[in-house]
Amino acid sequence: MPKHHVLLVPGFFGFGSLGEITYFAGGIRQLLVRSFERAGLQVEVSEVATLPTASIRVRAARVREALAAIAASGGGEIHIIGHSTGGLDARLAIAPTASLPTKTKFEAFDRVRSLVTVCCCHFGSPVATFFSGWLGRRLLRAGARYLAWTFERGRAPLAFFLRFVYWLLRLWRPFHRQPNTFDELFAKLIHNLSNERRIELVQFFRAVGADEDLIFQLTPAGCDLLNACTAEPALAYGSVVARAARPTWRSFLRSFGDPYAQLVYPLYAFLYRLAARHEKRWIPEAVGSQRARLIELWGDL
Repeated sequence: MPKHHVLLVPGFFGFGSLGEITYFAGGIRQLLVRSFERAGLQVEVSEVATLPTASIRVRAARVREALAAIAASGGGEIHIIGHSTGGLDARLAIAPTASLPTKTKFEAFDRVRSLVTVCCCHFGSPVATFFSGWLGRRLLRAGARYLAWTFERGRAPLAFFLRFVYWLLRLWRPFHRQPNTFDELFAKLIHNLSNERRIELVQFFRAVGADEDLIFQLTPAGCDLLNACTAEPALAYGSVVARAARPTWRSFLRSFGDPYAQLVYPLYAFLYRLAARHEKRWIPEAVGSQRARLIELWGDL
């Protein structure tokens, strides 16, 4: 029986791995393998080495190159899972008429049997509209360049700073029940802050500051053009959607007991307000089973 292939496509700010920090955690791969095994199928899971903020056309070329490598490795059906912007990259990559900046040839479009997008902005994001403006672009560029400069200063000062911050946070929360994402991130950065990892981080932030073409393309107007240009091939589609909780004063006050939440909550509230500015003219009305499912889960549209 031919082996199935699952290709994971990272989203905005995506990366394969930075040292031990991976974009798609190991649990995702294990879950996919177990799911296929329960169906009596073998599967091989791979990941696209993408560029963090390059244009969708450039990122889609990376996806097509990955598809060509899979096709050359043997037979079997191909399934794609694209997170966030990765869903748009995948949609363009599997459009046979798309002209992409790559010399790699891929003609086995009939082997791509399914595409699942997870939290993908198919109709654009008002957050991108802000960051494609004069102020937003400069904030993003300045932040990326500052972080790159910080990591370039050397290993010792950065390691001391990370350990000091980690110690303060642990002191603040001595009785927290289980590690969260920030705990794991700090631990991985602290315990193995090698020169190799530091250089990887510098290169990553330099890439963010140097190429911002993706920002404009994620605006509602940009995605409207993408939707008009990408024909839908005959394959199975799935779309996983999520809904963020509305920021309130009550939830803000609850964050006072958690230093992580205090740091993140103002940014979360700001981004939520930006995202809520979506103009209805850019989004087609949900119909049929999609409409029924959305109302069933959230009570409104």
